Amino acid sequence: MRIAIVGAGSIGLLWASRLSRLSYEVTVLTHTIEQHKRIVQAGISCEELDGQVNHTNVTSCPIEETSELSPFDIIFITVKQYQLQNVMELIQRCSLPFTQILFWQNGLGQEKAIDELQHRPDTYVAITTEGAYRKSDTHVVHTGQGETWIGTFPHQEQWKPLLQDFVKTIQPIVISPIRTENMILKRMWEKLAVNAVINPLTTILEVPNGELLSVELENIMEKLTVETCQVANRIGVELDHSRTIKKIREVCNLTSQNLSSMLQDVQGGKQTEIDSINGAIIQYAKEHKVPVYWHEMLYTLVKAKEVHNKRNTNTL
Repeated sequence: MRIAIVGAGSIGLLWASRLSRLSYEVTVLTHTIEQHKRIVQAGISCEELDGQVNHTNVTSCPIEETSELSPFDIIFITVKQYQLQNVMELIQRCSLPFTQILFWQNGLGQEKAIDELQHRPDTYVAITTEGAYRKSDTHVVHTGQGETWIGTFPHQEQWKPLLQDFVKTIQPIVISPIRTENMILKRMWEKLAVNAVINPLTTILEVPNGELLSVELENIMEKLTVETCQVANRIGVELDHSRTIKKIREVCNLTSQNLSSMLQDVQGGKQTEIDSINGAIIQYAKEHKVPVYWHEMLYTLVKAKEVHNKRNTNTL
């Protein structure tokens, strides 16, 4: 079976390491030629939760040089939400009508990219609460155990045997459970609700996730969650406020030492996913006339911090 992983960030490297330990032909498609060369030379090192480091050799190819690649059976798309539009032509070219395509993005907006695909019916969303940190171009650290749900998206289609067998095969090498999900849109909103609190607050305060529980933020976290649940419920996705708050605290505890991906992006002078997280909530709120003052405030602050840090990084 031929598997492509598009994007070699933390989640891409984590799954490339895992899948390359099995009898699959795995190819990592990188944004830069430099990262491609480093992966070819050094392979991928994955530091597990127990401190053990697994080293694997993985085939790699820069995205810009994929024109000669044969189509893949399964494609993991692990680029950021805002990068999806830039890789859809590649996905079309490197796939066949039976190819199983999995989108691993935070936030909402995948359906806009999926709409660009032609004759590619088998598209899925993967939602994960696992934590990972890219230490270098070839070294990833697994920082938190979690759960992963996979469901057909945006249309409710039947799972294909190819992907069902694949999930069964990879489960033993993954500590965290992988589950099929018939209500993946609800899972997407559940994770969105968590990310819309943890990511912007840790970014503004520049603290690890666990620090949110040790400072006086309970009121702000409550208000953000209430707003998210009101928007979700208005569009027909049932989110319970108390359960969502409990989940946010749980994630903060389980990933207490983690730096959120948004904070890592800001520190690196990169674009964040604020538009597909809090920005997506704001957009739905406008469409349904739901006030979301707290999300708008955090969105503005993160955008300002993003611009400020990017300017400072570029002048170093």
